Amino acid sequence: MISFNCPFCAHSFQVEDDLGGKKINCPQCQESVPVPGGSVAPPAMPAPDPAAAAREMATRKANTQSTLSLVFGALSLMCACLMPVSIIFGILAMTKLGLDPA
Repeated sequence: MISFNCPFCAHSFQVEDDLGGKKINCPQCQESVPVPGGSVAPPAMPAPDPAAAAREMATRKANTQSTLSLVFGALSLMCACLMPVSIIFGILAMTKLGLDPA
């Protein structure tokens, strides 16, 4: 026997084990209630794509370089000694422009 409560009205149930994983109507609130348990297989997870993971990592690196370039560029307006660092990060970011059109 499976014992559980209706998630809508808290009506208590005791049903046979063969109803596990199925839905029944609650006699009190008439809602469709899933019965816990049963042999319902979880949905399969898709296999990870190594090429997509590599593109994601390269895109994140380019985004980080772009952000650093922007920050150092803004800071170089206040302190000219940061200008070379800003230029270097800007060049590195520009080499990665074709990776992600977004």
